[in-house]
Amino acid sequence: GGLACDEGYTAVPSSYVNDDYCDCADGADEPRTAACSGVTARKCFACADGSGVPASRVGDGVCDCCDGKDEAEGRCEDTCAAAAEAAAAAAAAAEAERLKGVAKRAEYVEQYKNDMADAEARRDDAQRLLDEIDEDGPRQRVASYEEDATALRDAAVAKADADEALKREAALMGEAPAAMAQAAVALCVVADNMEALLEAVHENLPSDSIEDADVLALGHDALEALNDAQEGEEAKRADAASLARTRLQGLILPFADDAPTAKPAKEALAACAKTDAARAKQRLVPLYDVGGALAGKLLPVERTSDDVEDYLSSDASEAKKQLEEAEATKKTAETALRDATKVLENDAGPDGAYHVLRDRCFSVKVSQYTYEVCAFGTAKQDHTRLGSFREWRADNTKWYFGGGQHCAGRGARDLVVSLLCGSEERLGNVGEPETCSYSADFYTPAAC
Repeated sequence: GGLACDEGYTAVPSSYVNDDYCDCADGADEPRTAACSGVTARKCFACADGSGVPASRVGDGVCDCCDGKDEAEGRCEDTCAAAAEAAAAAAAAAEAERLKGVAKRAEYVEQYKNDMADAEARRDDAQRLLDEIDEDGPRQRVASYEEDATALRDAAVAKADADEALKREAALMGEAPAAMAQAAVALCVVADNMEALLEAVHENLPSDSIEDADVLALGHDALEALNDAQEGEEAKRADAASLARTRLQGLILPFADDAPTAKPAKEALAACAKTDAARAKQRLVPLYDVGGALAGKLLPVERTSDDVEDYLSSDASEAKKQLEEAEATKKTAETALRDATKVLENDAGPDGAYHVLRDRCFSVKVSQYTYEVCAFGTAKQDHTRLGSFREWRADNTKWYFGGGQHCAGRGARDLVVSLLCGSEERLGNVGEPETCSYSADFYTPAAC
């Protein structure tokens, strides 16, 4: 006998079959050797379960078909029934998973509809509230009240200043310029106003021998000594008073009692008196021998308030309260409108099934890296940004994240996420098919 091959155009003797030499162009004479592998690699051997293996793998000692027909009789165990059973079980499990996902997807869609209805109601309520809010009325009333209060404040402050000036003039009536100069220096020392102190000395004590350093030292030492002398420490307070008197007298001895000095002395007293009256009064006590008594008379008892709030009428408080309430209500309504509009304008897929995933993030650890994908948000590899959500792709079956961290030689990193059916949300199969271009699978009921 022999073998007809090449669709009947070639005949070879039976001794040529499996002799490790390829006689037929279609390789039919060498089914159990690799002699015709270049030809048989393109041909398939049919298995009993409907699958096939390359002809070159027939008789190679490896059981490729579940029934073992690709090898010699008795060499392979028939595993077709077990394989079919396993495949059926896997298919049943996959179908159960799919049905579970489908049921959950229906819940997602229902939640989307409810959330959309709620967002529309919140948007309409917020817009209606914004249309009804009256800010202008309360604001105009408050402005009018504040204008009146400002006029009252200005009048009160002007009157207080005039009264203060008259009081100072009365206190200084008949006082010699020397006494005024001494009072100015004393008051500057206790008022912590070194600049005014220097001005008072130079303007009122016409002596080239007085140096700024001496004046500053006087003010500093006197203040420090007075501050260190606490209540009850009479010895320290006496020392402080003595030091201050001695230093002050040293400065005013060269002073000439001439009338032209009176005006700058008064100005110095006024400048130095702008301080905390109570504290200055207490510090002046040890210095009464050298102008402290006169300086004490010139301290304001209580300065008139220059705060407009203190001059507002009682009606103004109600108007301000109304304005604050209107502004707060407007701010709340604007926030509600923004939030509702954001929900309504977001693209959550054809029927909104992906809406429930918004603002949720999912991660998986692959090797030493942790990958995280936030639905409609951002994606990253540890601390490296892979991109932000840009668009749906492939008929709403993929998410594209672009504009990620720069990658040398390529540009911005990006990520394509394939959306696959699953009964629970899960991120997996993260890869990098091209340098700095990533891919991942995301399983979710929304894709079922």
